[in-house]
Amino acid sequence: VGLILLEQRGFSESQNSPISLSNLHKVLAILLAALFSIWSILNTGIPKKIPGLVSIPFAYAIFALISIALDPQRSVLALWKLLELITMALVTIHILITASRGQSNSVFYLNITIGFMRFLLLITLVGALIFPSEAIRPPVSEETLLTIEPLLIPYQIRGVIIALNPNSIGAISAILALYYYLRIMDGKWKIKNFSWLALTLALIIMSQSRTAMASFVAAVILTQLVSKDLNLIKKAVFLFFTLMGLFLAQDELWQLISRGMSTERLSNLSGRTLWWTSALREYGEADLVGKIFGLGFYSASRRILSGIGHDGASSL
Repeated sequence: VGLILLEQRGFSESQNSPISLSNLHKVLAILLAALFSIWSILNTGIPKKIPGLVSIPFAYAIFALISIALDPQRSVLALWKLLELITMALVTIHILITASRGQSNSVFYLNITIGFMRFLLLITLVGALIFPSEAIRPPVSEETLLTIEPLLIPYQIRGVIIALNPNSIGAISAILALYYYLRIMDGKWKIKNFSWLALTLALIIMSQSRTAMASFVAAVILTQLVSKDLNLIKKAVFLFFTLMGLFLAQDELWQLISRGMSTERLSNLSGRTLWWTSALREYGEADLVGKIFGLGFYSASRRILSGIGHDGASSL
């Protein structure tokens, strides 16, 4: 529930009015998840050894707290993102403790996660059917369309009933696509698995999320190369045909990835190089403490973006 965003708001709006009817459920869900996880951990006992990947968010949170304390413009958004980060780590520890008691608990949490992601994709499709003009739009502005080459896929899907940007749809679809691909490779040849694989692959393409596309392809290749069910010859054959397929489709893939933009324009990484340049300039002007801890966890980057005319979307 805490991940569901019913209304997309800008950072300025979220900063000026942190709590609204559209995000009250989200704030309450994050708080309840944090409190429940703390209660569960205290009742079952804190693990003697916390995995490194789980302890990283806590170490990061300490730096974030110091950064917020040093920030003269302490941001509500910074505290919110810090709460999300700590809650994520607490929930992860709770799941690890519960899952360690038996495989059935691990399967239970896996099914919840998979079910939630399927729900988000189905709601996205429902939104596309009810509000097609809002959910299915060109991946670039109308002004940009006039200055670039024709697009291979002229439309991009996004969530409108529950606010989901194309990259989020692509990421969720890629995770589910890999999940159902592995189930099929494991011999579970059910219509449901094939249907979900086809749907998620279609949504990866319709989202036009380049990160999701590359991640899914890389994950499939990696899982096959480390598979114990395939001998060296089968792995070599699989890798050969995969690379051959990518080579033969390179022109179409480039059209999809570049979205009709020139190589020079694409090298700006959709404006990210401008953001990075501004961030590096701000970093260079900061004092030693600011260089170590930053001056305003999360909110500092928002101020940099707003300074170059990019308000951005908020998760609050």
